[in-house]
Amino acid sequence: MGKGQSQSPAWQIAPPPQSCIRCGWCVIICPEGAHAAGLLEAAQQQDPELADRFGLDLCNECGDCALACPSGLPLTAAIRELKVSFR
Repeated sequence: MGKGQSQSPAWQIAPPPQSCIRCGWCVIICPEGAHAAGLLEAAQQQDPELADRFGLDLCNECGDCALACPSGLPLTAAIRELKVSFR
């Protein structure tokens, strides 16, 4: 990376939302009831209403969703960026 270039957040270089196989593991494992895959989609679409619908305020950023994701999606990174962007 050259001088003056910044690194893109993980969710911006992540696979598109359709890479999610809709297994639901991120939802099942979440201790707070957030929908991590939906929050990744909200991050990729830059949609604060979608983020609220999928429980952005519920997430405590524990990372369980990212560990459980068989597609290896950057769920926790996307959620952190959402919180910074939309709050």
